[in-house]
Amino acid sequence: MKLYERIKDALKRFSDAIGETRRSSSRYVRIANEINFGRYLVMVLLATPIIAATMIGVSRVDPAGDAVVQLWRTQILIVDGIMIASHLILLGILALLRKWGRHKAFIGVQYVGVALIVALSGVNTVIGQYISPNISVFIYACVLAGFVFYLRPSASIIAFYSVFLFMFFALPLTQSDPVLLASARMNVFATVSLGLFVSVVGWINLLAKTRRTAIIEAQTLELQELSRRDRLSGLLNRGAMEDALRDAYAAQKEGAKPIPIFILDLDEFKLVNDGYGHPAGDGLIRVIARVLTENVPKTALISRWGGDEFLVACPGFALQDIKKLAERIRDIIATTAFAIDEHAIRTSVSIGVSVIDATFDRGYRDADKALYLAKRSGKNRVMTVEDLK
Repeated sequence: MKLYERIKDALKRFSDAIGETRRSSSRYVRIANEINFGRYLVMVLLATPIIAATMIGVSRVDPAGDAVVQLWRTQILIVDGIMIASHLILLGILALLRKWGRHKAFIGVQYVGVALIVALSGVNTVIGQYISPNISVFIYACVLAGFVFYLRPSASIIAFYSVFLFMFFALPLTQSDPVLLASARMNVFATVSLGLFVSVVGWINLLAKTRRTAIIEAQTLELQELSRRDRLSGLLNRGAMEDALRDAYAAQKEGAKPIPIFILDLDEFKLVNDGYGHPAGDGLIRVIARVLTENVPKTALISRWGGDEFLVACPGFALQDIKKLAERIRDIIATTAFAIDEHAIRTSVSIGVSVIDATFDRGYRDADKALYLAKRSGKNRVMTVEDLK
């Protein structure tokens, strides 16, 4: 591959990655919010006593008549006090917004929190220039802000470099030495860049972790769904159908009404297997499953009950309604030649109709008895629990 093509390919992959990150950002902001709140809570709880201890230490400094040291001590105490109060207030506001579900406001207050961490530490550093060119407090704050909050890269860029601009113009107010001023400005730029790097890496890691979690959850759900499905027909298997029926009955709560069901059994299915082969028999099972799926209400529950038997339940139906539905499906199957493996296969079905209530097993048994009554009565017909009387 030519160098030009390699560069073009690399740029395309980089562009795709940026685009995916931008698209993913909006989907994962809610996840980030919950993590951010927990981290911010821990940070405030840990930082508050540390800052308070610092204030005690600063208050004990004796200016010995030095006006500059006196000014430094006073301003540091003020800024640190503001820092503690503002973070406690912000934490309370975030807790309320989280409780009330104010998503957009929650995001905005988070940005304020990041700005406060960095900006107030920046003010602290500017004041510190009175007595020392050290910017270690600012370094800690930038790294901490980048680590604590998961923010979109675009928001991080604005937050960190806005503080850099503030520091760039604020430092000369307290640092008069041109060499130390230039050094401080370069160090501040490197520090905000480090904080931005930590923030972006954290965001990318959040996206990667969330994607992996989503994939694992999707695979788990898929496996759970597969365990509930009959592999040949794609319908619910017997166990899943029993669970679904119990859930549907329980969902009615007080005044629960019986749920009508019917069991459908293919007539002379063995002749299909013997005459056309088992693959044709499997194909017929799939065809009947499709006929049921296409002709019952969307609210109906359908399962392959076992072998060539199918069970259909229609919550909300009356017994006579489901009998009419069963008759229509019986007629469709009896009057249709199904094309399976280059064969035109005709068949018929016998159907037993019943209802289930809190005693599920009795409802299944009654439907099964009605089904065998239909078989004994000549097949290709529908019988109900009422016909058993």
